Amino acid sequence: KIHDLAQQKQAVQVLRHDKWQHIEAAAIVLGDIVMVDDAPSSRVPCDGVLVCGHIVVDESMISGEPMPVSKTAIQLDQDEASTKLAVVYAGTTVLESSGPFKNKAAILCTRVGAMTKRGQMVRMLLSDSAAVSETKNQLLKVYGIMALYTVVLSFFLFE
Repeated sequence: KIHDLAQQKQAVQVLRHDKWQHIEAAAIVLGDIVMVDDAPSSRVPCDGVLVCGHIVVDESMISGEPMPVSKTAIQLDQDEASTKLAVVYAGTTVLESSGPFKNKAAILCTRVGAMTKRGQMVRMLLSDSAAVSETKNQLLKVYGIMALYTVVLSFFLFE
């Protein structure tokens, strides 16, 4: 189930060599300009910065906030707090996209694969399950020592 969560299986359009090309989301590389599609069940394929256009995304997977979030393209004179409105995260559902490229917005890819916010969440899930397993092993050792201590103590007390 976690493997399915980590997979990005969708076709996207990227701007390479001055042409829009159809590729799989797994083939996106840092620095690609990716067209943001708003087809039903479309997701942002990588972490990035919105360079042109406007999108509305559902970031509930990342933040838990159930309300859609409006993102606007980054401006050169923006302060750091305003820049956050241009950052998009892999795996978030795109509800609306408008912009100059075939009436769609475009993002500059800044993170792919396991380095995305979504990838970090999957890694956290995997590492937490390993930590829980380690804790269970330690608890079994502690209970074993306590049981042995109880048997030895009862032997000396009831002799």
